[in-house]
Amino acid sequence: SIKECYNFSGETSLHSRRDKRWGKHRGKVVVATEGKVELDIKWDDPHGGELKETFEVDKSGNELTHTSVIKVNNDATTRKPGEWFTYYSVYKRS
Repeated sequence: SIKECYNFSGETSLHSRRDKRWGKHRGKVVVATEGKVELDIKWDDPHGGELKETFEVDKSGNELTHTSVIKVNNDATTRKPGEWFTYYSVYKRS
């Protein structure tokens, strides 16, 4: 499991890499409003990259959308610069 804590002040926090490789990632809150939190996360080689995560609750409070926009600096196979990929997860309260 992953357990991370970020300060709403925007101060950078260090956490273990999510891919379980050695080293840490650096993350901070870049936007914090009543219904939305955005994180900016970066990690170094091997396979360094960055992640922009958004957690947003709809106006009804019944739906949470988690958006991850991720890029690895260099493709592990081709060594070309990585591309951005976006993933969405939607959670609905029943």
